[in-house]
Amino acid sequence: MNKLQLEALAILPKISSILSILGSAAIISECLYFDRSLIKRVMNRVLCVMAIFDILESVWNFASTWAMSGNPHGDNDLDELFTIGNDYTCTIQGFFLQLGVTIPILNAFLSVYYLLVIKFSWTEEDIREKAERWFYGVSI
Repeated sequence: MNKLQLEALAILPKISSILSILGSAAIISECLYFDRSLIKRVMNRVLCVMAIFDILESVWNFASTWAMSGNPHGDNDLDELFTIGNDYTCTIQGFFLQLGVTIPILNAFLSVYYLLVIKFSWTEEDIREKAERWFYGVSI
């Protein structure tokens, strides 16, 4: 890869991460601040938890190459591009990026939520009592 491509790989995740953080913050503020009645529904709680995990992942996506440790041997092209971290920050970043796997799993559970409500006529109380704990337990 040439230097321009490497710079794009280091900078572009920051733009998408900022947009993701803003969108997730809007969801959380809507549920927890502007209209607290929204949090009473399972669907909105799942969305709120998804948004929290998305912010955690997006912060570390924003850090992208900053959190990486440089290669002491200098044989890596990324050494000169924004790598200011160490092994510890790299490990933390890896943990939170891996934790981001919960987002698509929770998204799948939203589909299960709609299946239960539409196809099987479950009530909000049925989902709260029988399924909600599985949504979080399996995803996290």
